[in-house]
Amino acid sequence: MFGVSYDSVATNNKFAAKHDLPFLLLSDSKRELAIKLGLAKDSDAWFAPRISYITSQEGVILDVIDVKDAGAHAKTTLELLDTIL
Repeated sequence: MFGVSYDSVATNNKFAAKHDLPFLLLSDSKRELAIKLGLAKDSDAWFAPRISYITSQEGVILDVIDVKDAGAHAKTTLELLDTIL
């Protein structure tokens, strides 16, 4: 599991340390990944949508979750994992 943010590496490191995240938080400050995934139109995009991708160990995308409720997201994702894995 990992997260991706538009913030800089330094900002992500501070955020991850502050919140004791149990996963890597990667920087996509140039929006390159977001553009390739169709989540941003260009490198000036300001808002990063919350999207989760469930992948197989081989990297095949099994499901995509458009996160509407961040508070319920972990429970929803775990329930989905129980059904597809």
